[in-house]
Amino acid sequence: FEEWPLNDVVLKRVTANGLATFQLQFVWNSCANHRRKDPTTGRLQYQSPVKRPRFTPEEDDLLVELKKQGLPWQDIHKQFTDAFPQRERRVGSLQVRYCTKLKGGD
Repeated sequence: FEEWPLNDVVLKRVTANGLATFQLQFVWNSCANHRRKDPTTGRLQYQSPVKRPRFTPEEDDLLVELKKQGLPWQDIHKQFTDAFPQRERRVGSLQVRYCTKLKGGD
């Protein structure tokens, strides 16, 4: 579970048909931690809360090689995962990487 310290919270109790339901009511900007200033422009940008490891040149090389072999994406994912077990890459992320950064460069 996760905990968040809350300020200005109202605990509400609603009773209907003898059953009490409790609700917490508060205002929270859920995107507050996802913004940062771009160092070059000084403008606020949205940023993913998840830090994903960048693809390495070795990963890119293997991805291009497996794709050249004409393998289906599920097989590419299996071989990629076997070669880099410490990395958590999904089939979709391999497809996006290949199609947006590597395709056509081979």
